[in-house]
Amino acid sequence: MPSRRTHIKSRNGCLECKKRRVKCDERYPCQSCHKRNIRCIYQSHISPGEGSALVPGDISSSGPGWDSVSQGTDTFQAPTSVVRKPSWSRDLELMHHYTSEVSKTLSERREVQDVWRITFPQTAYSCEFLMHGILAFSALHLSFIKAQRINDYIDYSAHHLHCALGAYRRTLANIGPENCIAAFAFSSLLVPLSFGLPLVDGSGPSISKLTALFSMCRGVPVSPKSLIESIAENSRSMPRVNPILPEYLTDKFSQLKEFVAEYSLELEDRNVYDEAFKLLEVSFDFVEKTAAPLECGTAFLWPIMLPYKFIGFLQEYQHLSLILLSYYCIVLNCLDNFWFLRRWDQALLMEIQSWLPPDLHGWIEWPKAMCGLQ
Repeated sequence: MPSRRTHIKSRNGCLECKKRRVKCDERYPCQSCHKRNIRCIYQSHISPGEGSALVPGDISSSGPGWDSVSQGTDTFQAPTSVVRKPSWSRDLELMHHYTSEVSKTLSERREVQDVWRITFPQTAYSCEFLMHGILAFSALHLSFIKAQRINDYIDYSAHHLHCALGAYRRTLANIGPENCIAAFAFSSLLVPLSFGLPLVDGSGPSISKLTALFSMCRGVPVSPKSLIESIAENSRSMPRVNPILPEYLTDKFSQLKEFVAEYSLELEDRNVYDEAFKLLEVSFDFVEKTAAPLECGTAFLWPIMLPYKFIGFLQEYQHLSLILLSYYCIVLNCLDNFWFLRRWDQALLMEIQSWLPPDLHGWIEWPKAMCGLQ
């Protein structure tokens, strides 16, 4: 009689599979959660090779506002295992690194660098969660540039982020004149931090992580309509100054617009796609007519303005939404000089191609070429 195959029991499955006492394939998201359309959450420590610390935030059906920013912070799964708490001398190292180096990586314009380097740290003197956020981002950058100590700095980043998020969520319930600047500063750090984390924790960029980021960006407390109108009105009178994008861009968008118009959709979904396409045009127009160097915030224009339902389409990997996303990858490519956005464009395009049927691959050939994949 043949011996039974040895079975090695794993305790690394997601929380939902553990709760249901079913086998988990330990991917993210796992197949079971994906089929049941529920959030897939792991308890894994933030460290290389153990999977992402990012999990999708809930897509709120309500409009934008601080509540949705709070939901977006669920993107980060706080570490449940004990992480190495940095000493006060280590925190001094992190703050020095932030003011001397990291603040320069968030913009190429001196006046904007000064906001990151001087104004935000001064605000953090009286705001604990912003101080922790600054130290978390500084540690993440050190893990990016010092591979020999990557585990140490990821630990430090995880600790400070964990400390920051609890206080930040509590603050969002009571936003007022005395704390709105600190809350805005922290949310401004949270987005590049969440872009940078997959680059150092071994998980890598992915569509699922991006939709979590989009959900978080969508919660920024601005009026999308007023933002769109302001950008569109200003850009109409501005000359084309950015040579990064080709002059035949208009032709490419005309072809894409026609494809979207002919795509078989329900009326309600068509309105969502038409809006997402229009916002993509606005985003590209902004890139075209903004003098170099571009600010990293350019990458967040489209996400901030997107309809919530479109983010849901991306989470469902709907083909048309992925094709529009492939064009957004060109914007990310234009911002590849920012360390936390590096390689996102190519990683997303390769995943997009894997989800699309062969007859739709032609629609992402131009974005791939623009991002150096051909």
